[in-house]
Amino acid sequence: MNIRETLQRERSKATCDEIVTYIGEDAQKLDELMQSVLSPEPKLSEMAAWVVTSLTDRNPGLISPYEQAMLEKVKAENNHEAVLRNFLRHWASFGFSEKVEGELYEFGFQVLEGPHSIAAKAHAMYVCMRVVEKYPDLAVEFKILMQEVVEKYGSNSAGIRSRGKKVLKRLDKIISSL
Repeated sequence: MNIRETLQRERSKATCDEIVTYIGEDAQKLDELMQSVLSPEPKLSEMAAWVVTSLTDRNPGLISPYEQAMLEKVKAENNHEAVLRNFLRHWASFGFSEKVEGELYEFGFQVLEGPHSIAAKAHAMYVCMRVVEKYPDLAVEFKILMQEVVEKYGSNSAGIRSRGKKVLKRLDKIISSL
């Protein structure tokens, strides 16, 4: 199977599942998929990011070697929002290494402050929260941002309101124990 051609053929759950099954845990096949994800072609990258999410739901550690490249990809300007959303979802759910935690915390902050989708913001909350739980001294700073985000977007988004309240509750616990 040529992963790139398959990605461009059709955007469907069946195609996504077909690629995930084909890759399995094969590092060489995974590299072919990651080249599509990291491609400067927005449509190709978008579809490949969706496959990565499905793949990592089955085996989260599989893409660890690509962590820095993924971070650089989401920081680039010409990305499709789906790439950002899928990568943030992965990091929020499965974590990340110490090598990228500082950059990811900063980037999560930027997502929360910037003009990104509600889903990206919701995942960025949990990415930042993972870092704050490890480094409690960041809790006060992050709480201020979270209050602003919930105030600004919470009335229009149940997701932001719900996740925001949960994060603020966790932050209050951390701050009270400092």
